[in-house]
Amino acid sequence: MSTTTAVRLPLPDEEVSPRRHLDIAPTRAQRRARPRIYAALVAVGGIIVILLAQLLMSIVLADGAYRISELQRDHRDLTREQHAAEEQLTQLSSTQSLIDNATALGMVSSGNPVFLDVATGQALGTASAPSGQIVGTGGNLIGNALLDGSTLLDPAAVAAARNGDALPVVPTLSTSSSGVAPVSGADGALPSPTTR
Repeated sequence: MSTTTAVRLPLPDEEVSPRRHLDIAPTRAQRRARPRIYAALVAVGGIIVILLAQLLMSIVLADGAYRISELQRDHRDLTREQHAAEEQLTQLSSTQSLIDNATALGMVSSGNPVFLDVATGQALGTASAPSGQIVGTGGNLIGNALLDGSTLLDPAAVAAARNGDALPVVPTLSTSSSGVAPVSGADGALPSPTTR
């Protein structure tokens, strides 16, 4: 007995076709989604940049407004101080104040005033000896209600200045009402207006 075994024979060659890789094609909605996301991100970023720019601009403008307000307030205060100083100067240079200070220093009025002609340099009139009358006792009868005696020169300080001890102090007005420091001229002299 012969045994036979069955052998499997190879199949005839079939042409094996290569397997293709298939991808699912994106739909129109999927194709549109990506550009919309980018556009949305760009729009949101632009809005954020604009808001930050507006915030910074508002801060700068508010700071400028506060600075302008501060400068206007300083200008107003300085204008008030200038007016107070001008009033003080007018008060100190009034005839009544000058007569009071001359009297405090012991000055007397001359008997006959002499005038100088600036063009020719000649004295007009004849001088006479002082009458001994203290200045202000008969010449100026108009009082000044603004003078309270605080503008008088100190005769002791003037005498000390004559001896070379110290310069006389410029009289000052009371600063309680205006809060303005007194005005003094250069080198301790009384301030005077500019003349032409």
